[in-house]
Amino acid sequence: MNEHDFQLTVRKWLNDRYHPRGVWWPNTTGYGDSHHDPFGGVGAGDIIGCLCGRWVEIELKVKRGRVSERQAMRRVLVRKCGGVYEVVWLVDGWQELLADVLDRVEGDSHE
Repeated sequence: MNEHDFQLTVRKWLNDRYHPRGVWWPNTTGYGDSHHDPFGGVGAGDIIGCLCGRWVEIELKVKRGRVSERQAMRRVLVRKCGGVYEVVWLVDGWQELLADVLDRVEGDSHE
């Protein structure tokens, strides 16, 4: 599966599992040198969303993809601001790994 197909699969899974508590859209601004874009930009996750009022970015990796320096910096920034930035690899069980993180976000919103 290529990254585009993986993104479609993950977005469908997110919508099926978390609608209407979450909204998700593809980040199409991370290409090129648009690092000043306040919405996405270089380093932002492939999928951007909001779950129970919390900012979420999901970076997708297939095969031997690696986290770039800008992605690592973005992850630190998003987490420092109280958001969620997760890297999801195309491996068996990715749904359970991602659900573990996002279900905790949902649980936090009910406290």
